[in-house]
Amino acid sequence: MEDFIVIIIGGTMKGENVVKEFQINNLRSLKDTMLQKITPITLLVGENSSGKSTFLRAFPLLKQSISRRTSGPILWAGDADDYVDFGSFDETVINDGSNFISFRFKFDIEELGRFNRFVGKNSHNEDREHHKDEIDYRIYIKSDNGKDYVSRFVLAINNLSYDIDLLEKTAKEKRIQSIAWRQRSAQKNFIYR
Repeated sequence: MEDFIVIIIGGTMKGENVVKEFQINNLRSLKDTMLQKITPITLLVGENSSGKSTFLRAFPLLKQSISRRTSGPILWAGDADDYVDFGSFDETVINDGSNFISFRFKFDIEELGRFNRFVGKNSHNEDREHHKDEIDYRIYIKSDNGKDYVSRFVLAINNLSYDIDLLEKTAKEKRIQSIAWRQRSAQKNFIYR
């Protein structure tokens, strides 16, 4: 019988803009975690080497990546002051031929005001006074000759989705390959290439 380990994430979720769901693709042993709800008490249960620690270490990995200047989008390894050391992209991407790592976050924020006016919503409507907008953000990271870059990101705000593919021409030159705008309810698409 395999050994099972239970990890409990505890604490209070303060603030309005906390991550409510989280997903990882192709990070070490985690092929696809699917969207996982993050609550004040979250249990991670699984066999040894099934990815529980990798899932937990993804949060400090992202924190150290936004806390310091880096040459790439993720600070995989740093110095002794950093939270975690994953090595490099090539050491971290799952070993099944995958060529990207992605992170996905879902959270709510207070009404976006100006954004809602831009897309034609009346942001002063009384029934929207305490409305929260749902944000769904995905980022895809690739590496080319040891240079990591964001290859794609998707931002969905309520029923609008923006999907931007980036093309890495050289280590110094990046350009947008395509932008897709979709309104989920009406299935309207706009694609720029």
